[in-house]
Amino acid sequence: MGPDRRFGLSQVYPDAKDHEATAAMKIDIIFMHGLDAQSPKTWLAWEDEDDPASRKVNWLCDKHMLPSSMPHARILTYDWNANYDSTASSDGFLGHADTLLDRIYVNREELALVRATERYHPRGQKYRQVVDFTVGVAFLGTPFLGSWDTGYTVADLRVAVAIESGGEYNRELMEYLRQGTAESPGPLDALVQRFAEMIHHEDFKFGQVCFYETRHTNLSAYREKLPKAYAARLDPNGHGIGVEGVALDVRHNMLHKFNSPENDGYRRLISRLKSFVEKAQDVLIVNGYGHAYPDTDRLRNDSEERERREQCLQALYFDGIDYEPRKMREPGETACQWLLEDQSYTDWYSSGRGILWILGNPGSGKSTLMKHAIGSSRDTAIGGSTHTVSFFFYNQGSHLQHTTEGLLRALLYQLIKQFPEQTSTLTESFDERKVRNMNGSKWKTAYLMRHLEACLGKVVEHFDLRVFVDALDECRAEEEENDDETQEIRDLIRNLQDVEKRLTASPKKLSICFACRHYPNLARPGVDDHIIAEQNNKADIEEFAHQELLREIDDEDEDLRKSLEKEIVTSADGNFLWVTLVIARAVAMYRRCQPELLEEVQNIPRGITQIYESTMRKLLKGNSALSLKLFQWVCFALRPLDVSELRTVINIVPDPRYKSIGDIPGPIWGKTDREMEKLICTLSGDSPKSEIQERWTLYICLLKTIY
Repeated sequence: MGPDRRFGLSQVYPDAKDHEATAAMKIDIIFMHGLDAQSPKTWLAWEDEDDPASRKVNWLCDKHMLPSSMPHARILTYDWNANYDSTASSDGFLGHADTLLDRIYVNREELALVRATERYHPRGQKYRQVVDFTVGVAFLGTPFLGSWDTGYTVADLRVAVAIESGGEYNRELMEYLRQGTAESPGPLDALVQRFAEMIHHEDFKFGQVCFYETRHTNLSAYREKLPKAYAARLDPNGHGIGVEGVALDVRHNMLHKFNSPENDGYRRLISRLKSFVEKAQDVLIVNGYGHAYPDTDRLRNDSEERERREQCLQALYFDGIDYEPRKMREPGETACQWLLEDQSYTDWYSSGRGILWILGNPGSGKSTLMKHAIGSSRDTAIGGSTHTVSFFFYNQGSHLQHTTEGLLRALLYQLIKQFPEQTSTLTESFDERKVRNMNGSKWKTAYLMRHLEACLGKVVEHFDLRVFVDALDECRAEEEENDDETQEIRDLIRNLQDVEKRLTASPKKLSICFACRHYPNLARPGVDDHIIAEQNNKADIEEFAHQELLREIDDEDEDLRKSLEKEIVTSADGNFLWVTLVIARAVAMYRRCQPELLEEVQNIPRGITQIYESTMRKLLKGNSALSLKLFQWVCFALRPLDVSELRTVINIVPDPRYKSIGDIPGPIWGKTDREMEKLICTLSGDSPKSEIQERWTLYICLLKTIY
């Protein structure tokens, strides 16, 4: 137990020092951890669930999560000494429960408790109030039927070690992990019986819900540390069991860790918490306190407003609304840093106003720069003072990913989610059109633009806002018969420029950053501040080339590696895509032990177009028909296909005998996904990268640039 650990109730949102914001809250939500745990660690999740080194998300206080979902709630945690070996408390389970109730009463006599206590102890009127003002209780993974046998055994061993070493321990708490028998009931059995009787008692009229896991916990790490006799007792089917339970597709230790508002478990929990709030007035009236809380009408109205907001968000949503280009390689620590140090960027960033353009040739790394700028903007925002919204056009995606309607819907969606109070008038008046295809068009651009202007005006009255829009050159006209594909995006840019100029007198600031190719000349020469990507990215290209070649070429060929690196960097002319293609080709030749490798690289065309031409000539010498078929599926599919899907479609043949995919004979090409990966390389001109996902991402990028 760390020296700074503070037991008791702690307010995590809003800031406890902000007395005005705290007083404005209408309900309290208390979160309490279980045995052998502590706050805030219990509530922390990895932002990238597969990367332990990624940012830790505390969903209780992250502005995009619980504070956004429950904007009128004061959020508290209750930290108690739940250890049963190291630094264990001598207090028993019921003693801990009494302490909890007492601290709740002291903290706030009139408390709406949404999660915490498992025991009501009728010790006077003060505890009676805690119960009367409780409107709901949610349990995340309470193992009512006992933990797995080995879980108890591990705890037993830990206590035994504590006894031997003279350390502190609490066997009584540990006993609640063990399920008793008919002949010998355990403490948990008595507690469960009391709980079952109590939860349906007429005194407890609040809502109850229990969440439990459906995935089994992987205990292999613990199993290896145990003697075989103990490990053999592991219950492979054990999991927590709730009353009136809600099943979540997670392991037990992930029931209380959410990293995104889109997480399924989080959304289902929030749905239950909102349901408790919606019924709060009914609970208080039954308990005889409805007259004392006129604000419960406000809660009901807030619930209706939230429902309208959710309907509005659902109407705006489409597949790909939050698309961001994949990284072909994770950039180095210093990659893109030059952008944040560029004078034009720092002036725009520090002023918080105006429009900045990032311009560049195809393949110069504009999208990577934009992702870096967006990440930096979010990471450096102090206390939520500046907010960020963004959109990446993608001409290989769905219709709405490369039209102005998609951009406007995405920006409105983010503004409504981040600023529910400032956008409430929009949700009241918004035309929530329902169509069968949620990815199809619903509104005219002018209608959405009017709402966006209104939203931006309301938001900038209270918050600084940065807007990032990438790949404007990939925006296409809404109507196919439109002769000028760029006119709609030009009109949109002009509208946003007018809005930004009009809001310069607002209390807060609006700034916009666009990224685009030089053509079709969307930026205003001599008027708009801009940065040219290919004129500033040489250091990033040097680092990228160095790391890629260092990974692939042996140290015994160091001289060759350095010569290749120099040749590639010198000839790159600021084009990351060209460098990636050339390195991929050089590595392929190196693996084949091809002689005169450096000379071959020196003869590679210096332009992307020339590289494409040489690749196409090579394909014509091979299976050109199959290559053409691959190109057709990639270019005309509604979405990017994965390797398994490509393996299926590339073997489809036009034959009236086949009525479904299942009728088609076994694959002729690419019998397995691994074989298909190799085939993709061959059919695409022996193109990039050793890892198939990276190779395919780059391949899509190549086709996107061609077309």
